[in-house]
Amino acid sequence: MCTDNSQKEINIAKMSDEKIKHLEFIQDVITRMAHNSFMIKNWCITVTVALLAIASKIDNVVFVIVSIFTTIMFWILDSYYIQQERKFRVLYDDAIAPDFPVFKMSPSKELLSLPKNKKNLNFWRVFFSKTIVMLYPTLIVMVLFVSSLTKFGIIHTAID
Repeated sequence: MCTDNSQKEINIAKMSDEKIKHLEFIQDVITRMAHNSFMIKNWCITVTVALLAIASKIDNVVFVIVSIFTTIMFWILDSYYIQQERKFRVLYDDAIAPDFPVFKMSPSKELLSLPKNKKNLNFWRVFFSKTIVMLYPTLIVMVLFVSSLTKFGIIHTAID
């Protein structure tokens, strides 16, 4: 493995316009995947809070179950987008090489199957990554906690 930073530097002046444009395309996809992941988190919190508010007012456990189910579905979808983002990061790192085909937008199976990439690109590893696990299970616990507090009358809704 290369440890010398001078060997890792990219000489943009030696790259063709097509190569630079290709790298920009890949970076745009990475940005879009990251934005999608952010929006999924945003929608998950909004939908979960809305369903929790309805569940506390109507006193129906179905809304709590639906809230937990939607949180899990958002969790799966977010993990998928983060996994795709990571794949395109691998593609970007590979596309920098001078012999990489210009405008190829999918990483090779050989590249994805490398041990270091296989480990980071595994769906379940993404699903249980630190940033994901801090949000979705916390939302599920919050739903269960708040719904149990309202069920036993410990807290009352402001809608009453």
